[in-house]
Amino acid sequence: MIDVKQAKLFGGIGTIMIMLGPIPYIGWIAAVVGLILLGISLSNLATVTGDRSIFTNFVISLVVGIVGGVFVLFLFFGAGLTGLSTLGALGGGTTYILSVICAYFMSRTYRTLGTRLSTALFNTAATLCFWGAVGILAFGIGLVAILVANILLIVAFFSIPDSLPSVIIGNDLTQD
Repeated sequence: MIDVKQAKLFGGIGTIMIMLGPIPYIGWIAAVVGLILLGISLSNLATVTGDRSIFTNFVISLVVGIVGGVFVLFLFFGAGLTGLSTLGALGGGTTYILSVICAYFMSRTYRTLGTRLSTALFNTAATLCFWGAVGILAFGIGLVAILVANILLIVAFFSIPDSLPSVIIGNDLTQD
């Protein structure tokens, strides 16, 4: 049986570990472990609520993020083959678009969680996550919104009740 208490713990700790990603040398390990914990949490919450779109949107976001990361690495290591300015413009624009798409699907995940669990903090974090990704070009202001979104996600995960009312479980709410 899936334990909601474990799912909320994994979600909160996973989000904290993802936030440690920028730490030099070891941050990427913490971020990968955090993504795994977050994925387990979202999978469990999707099963408990009966809404697989929670996990499906997370996986789509993760795949788009990985494709974007591989694309950036390809451009970084392929920079010697073509003009750097053309490559930078193409790479920067494509990376930006992929990050907005990634944030869009993550925000759908969090909105669905907010609706299913009646936790408004997930909805607020979803809005900040998406608009933060859009606002990254505005002198990094979007990064502040993403930071606040992650802090709200931590609080939202830890504020999920240990057991969900039967009204939430199996409720047939769907999101476009």
